[in-house]
Amino acid sequence: MVSGEHTLDPIVLVARSIGGGRVNVVGLRLPEDEEEAVPLTRRQKARRKLAEIWSSVAGV
Repeated sequence: MVSGEHTLDPIVLVARSIGGGRVNVVGLRLPEDEEEAVPLTRRQKARRKLAEIWSSVAGV
């Protein structure tokens, strides 16, 4: 079974929820234009880091 992240050029396909041998939720991580990116607040940075940690622990 294939799970996790798969790069499609600059777009990343992310399996968010896997259960019963099936992918239930998928997402796309699109490239961001660095010039137009707004700096994240401390809260946003913390939430993103927690989401990354949870994804690695939960195996999603």
